[in-house]
Amino acid sequence: LRVALDGSRYFGLLEHLETLAANAPLTSRAEGPADELLVQRLAHALGRFDRAIAVHDDAGSPEARTDQLRSVGKAARRARCATEALEPRFERRARRLAARLRAVQEAIDEHRDSEVARQALSDIAAAAHAAGESAFTYGILHGIERDRAEEATQAFDAARRSLGPPKVLRWASG
Repeated sequence: LRVALDGSRYFGLLEHLETLAANAPLTSRAEGPADELLVQRLAHALGRFDRAIAVHDDAGSPEARTDQLRSVGKAARRARCATEALEPRFERRARRLAARLRAVQEAIDEHRDSEVARQALSDIAAAAHAAGESAFTYGILHGIERDRAEEATQAFDAARRSLGPPKVLRWASG
């Protein structure tokens, strides 16, 4: 670590950072009030989240809905980050919204983990069966993971309901 911090690459990085800080490539929006811009960014991120949810809900099959969860999770993460940027100004309300969006993300992550585990268990069970071994235990574990996915789906639905109506930005626009 000492060698790296005493090296020319590190000092070059420091010079580049100082130059960037002195001549930051700011847009004209940087001159405006930050609260207003951050609220606009949050509104945009929440709009993306709402659209991702709508696509998820409109998907025809359970498999298609599961495929859409990744987009919903990405949109929830963006909205959560935008909300967290507003915490210094809107405090408790922003923290509460960020926590609710985090719950959406966590439910989606849990569902995805279960999917990956079920696929791995299916592959392992097939290999065990082909080798003449019993695959019964893998089937039991697969069932446990299926239940875990169902619980994650229920947690996702509850987290979505906790967000409330789309007019969640009333507190930010006032």
